[in-house]
Amino acid sequence: MTDFSRPYNQAPGEFSAEPVPLKKVTRLSEAVPVELSQIQGNPNDNGTVWTLIARYINGAEEFDFGVYRLDQQQYHPLHYHPKGAEFYYILEGSCLVTVDDEQVEAQSGTAIYLPPGTAHAVRTRKGETMTMVYGFSSGDFRDAGTTWLE
Repeated sequence: MTDFSRPYNQAPGEFSAEPVPLKKVTRLSEAVPVELSQIQGNPNDNGTVWTLIARYINGAEEFDFGVYRLDQQQYHPLHYHPKGAEFYYILEGSCLVTVDDEQVEAQSGTAIYLPPGTAHAVRTRKGETMTMVYGFSSGDFRDAGTTWLE
């Protein structure tokens, strides 16, 4: 059972955004960078996201997709999404990704699939940065819910 009483957890659909009008083309150069801690609800969450396709960005209902960057010695704490799948694809750099009980040394060209309920975290170490694309299986990542384990 998901414990939504923990301070940073979000129930599936909690705070989900209303759709904006459909826009079929978006550009990274026009996207607004947002600190992940400001949208995920966990002040210990690090990194910057540029959301490119989502219900609240361009009216897409099918998925939420964007670019995520961690500078050196940053951490996206261990958590899972009870109601939605997520994927990562590392574009550049390297990082350590926790997938359930496995530690994955991820570098450019690594793809990671995270079915609902899969515990995961991302960490960069000293001298290491990482840029990835991410995606969720619904038009707003908040539809998936987030349960923080750290």
